[in-house]
Amino acid sequence: CNEYGSCGDTSGLVLAAAFEWYERGLISREDTGGIELEWGNYEAQIEMLYKIIRREDLGDLLAEGSLAAAKKIGKGAEEYISGHAKGGDLDAVDLRASRGCALSEALSSRGGDPQRGWPSCEMLPMDPEEAKKKFGTEKAIDPESYEGKAVTVNYYTSLCTICDTLGVCKFHTEWLNNPMRMKDIAALFSAVTGVEMDEDGLFEVAARINNVERAFLVREGIRRKDDTIHGKMMEEPVPTGPHKGKRLDKEKFSKMLDEYYELVGWDKESGIPKRSTLESLGLKDVADDLEGMEGR
Repeated sequence: CNEYGSCGDTSGLVLAAAFEWYERGLISREDTGGIELEWGNYEAQIEMLYKIIRREDLGDLLAEGSLAAAKKIGKGAEEYISGHAKGGDLDAVDLRASRGCALSEALSSRGGDPQRGWPSCEMLPMDPEEAKKKFGTEKAIDPESYEGKAVTVNYYTSLCTICDTLGVCKFHTEWLNNPMRMKDIAALFSAVTGVEMDEDGLFEVAARINNVERAFLVREGIRRKDDTIHGKMMEEPVPTGPHKGKRLDKEKFSKMLDEYYELVGWDKESGIPKRSTLESLGLKDVADDLEGMEGR
């Protein structure tokens, strides 16, 4: 995957779907170019990966991602996708036991993207007192809790947005429990550019960027209904292992989404940024554009 510039996580997920489609008879050996996609056959997995890279036979379809492939296959193929958000395959982590991570992927601008705001505090150690001070509740760091996730997702989304904007490696920051925090990034920015910037200023910059991205998505038809997890990860419980039986509660997930919208100033019914929110960020022109859309 590294050699050919293919994502190892999403390649694995689309291959998993293909194996299940094959075993359920939705696709055949003729479709796969003679490769038998039988579960556990790692040689077939590697062979099919090369077909995806070269866009040969079924690989040409799988290269478009699980959802696009499932829609062309038909026959209920979408039911067997592990999960996607806005059509983007999810990361190779089971979100049913990490509620904040599920919310983050559902909200990600480009869909299924862990590096746009996963609350790493659900997976990496954080002192409960620090969590309470930063996020308002100790439960924010509990992966199985639905409380405090709007705050944590917004915090880490802002951090990730600033890292992407300035070319700072997220892995060196508090996103992965490393020393560099937003105030340190602000100090570096000020030292390099000569423009005075503090932590609050960077959070405002991140809010501007995230709202412009959201406005773009709104223009393209994205609404609240799209801010969710589709596939097995939303519809089925974990089948085996230490998290057996755990699942995402749709009602509680919807409440998390309400809390996030309220926090960032988006309309709860539609998921569209409010005019007051955009204007407070100096984005009146964006607000005017959204208001002028027909059928918004």
